[in-house]
Amino acid sequence: MASSDQRHIKTKLALTGGACMGCLAEPAELTTSNTTLEACGRCRRAFYCSTDCRRVDHSIHKTVCTALAGVNAHMAAAGRARMPDGGDPRAGQPPGPWDVMSLPVVSAAGVVFGAALGRPPGFKEREYLLYEPRCLVCHVPGALLPADSFSRCPDCRLVVACTGEHAATMAATHTGGETCGMLALVRDTELITIRDAQQKESGGATAGGLIQPHAWMPDTLVEEPWEALPTDGWPGYFSWRKAPAFVPAFLVAASDLLSVPLTILHAVMGALGGSAAAVHDRTSLTVHLVGVSDYELRALFAREELLHLLPGLKTLRLALFSPEGVFPPGPPRVVGADAICDTCVAAGRSAPVLLVGGAYATAGLPGDYEEPVVVVGLNSGIHNAAAADSNREEWASTIATIAARRTPLVLTSYTGEEAAEDAVALTQMLADVDGYGLVEGPAINPWGSARPYVDMGYSEFYFNSHSYLMAGPTGGS
Repeated sequence: MASSDQRHIKTKLALTGGACMGCLAEPAELTTSNTTLEACGRCRRAFYCSTDCRRVDHSIHKTVCTALAGVNAHMAAAGRARMPDGGDPRAGQPPGPWDVMSLPVVSAAGVVFGAALGRPPGFKEREYLLYEPRCLVCHVPGALLPADSFSRCPDCRLVVACTGEHAATMAATHTGGETCGMLALVRDTELITIRDAQQKESGGATAGGLIQPHAWMPDTLVEEPWEALPTDGWPGYFSWRKAPAFVPAFLVAASDLLSVPLTILHAVMGALGGSAAAVHDRTSLTVHLVGVSDYELRALFAREELLHLLPGLKTLRLALFSPEGVFPPGPPRVVGADAICDTCVAAGRSAPVLLVGGAYATAGLPGDYEEPVVVVGLNSGIHNAAAADSNREEWASTIATIAARRTPLVLTSYTGEEAAEDAVALTQMLADVDGYGLVEGPAINPWGSARPYVDMGYSEFYFNSHSYLMAGPTGGS
């Protein structure tokens, strides 16, 4: 399970030099006389507001500092080779040399980074390169320039540009625009989900052991069966469930974890023909989640919302399958049967979770878990599995087992484009199966997370369970 020590997780603002790597505060938030950030003298990629923060972060930063300095030397040599005069990289240069070198040199920088570390860099370590500050116009890395060479977008504070003409271009083409607004939301939600989590020593812990200040869930039960969920998505949901007057970024962050139970409910309704009455008639509900990652584990606490929304439901059984080592090895085990509110416990309700650390097709399950209403794969990425030998057999076996049992299957994706690719991959996997195939989608998931995540380059955004598709019996043999 994940550790509660999250100091290795850095905000995008810190990775771009706009906040302290230790306390994650921006200069404007500092209460000491020192309101500036000083770069690490060796790698020039980590910035600190004080000696204390530098010391606190030392055990983490020392593992990558020398390797990052080696990356800088590689980037500087590559830059000189592409500069017309063979000189050192400078602010305000035309974008040509750096634009041309951007992808191949960044790719090679990753190789240099791993070689210097003596091992493949970890996911969070790679973020030093993925989100390094680069001029929006000419793409020159900030680590190769003198201090104060960059201007920062005043709105999102994540995008930077060389001072002078390039800063003016940023102001004219980026600041205040749609991408800028989305990046501001990325920044604000990270302040809640990362910085606030690191500043709290206790409380808010989940089954995964992570402190999550944004992990809000309604504590009241719906008294009467509803005919339909809100049609305007999260604004309607938070109004219906009487959420406190949180700041907007908090509600966006909260939707990231609440998306799991609401997407499961949406999948159950789809599997039962779209009828709310069919869901309310059930006293017991079993759902399988396949391809489980840390994301589903962090959202386990929110499964209780399914009990709260379905007043007639007595038992909710979730079976989580992860063949990729998310769970410790061993036989399936049940956790959290009574980890629900006192009201639900007093009413004799339960929500046990079965953790299965093995292949879906060969898992031996207790009888109560054998016949799910629906199988759900969140952010499945089966289009990647179709192209990757390492995952193809795993997913093909899982899909074949689900199809053979004629169990409805719902898969979600980070973007609409990925959903379309997933639909093609799923159709290929089911090409030789009679009477079972794609029956709905790809379509936008009304309960996909509202929290944006951003790819390298700050240009493409994605969301947990943004889109979905459903497969099921099609009437054939």
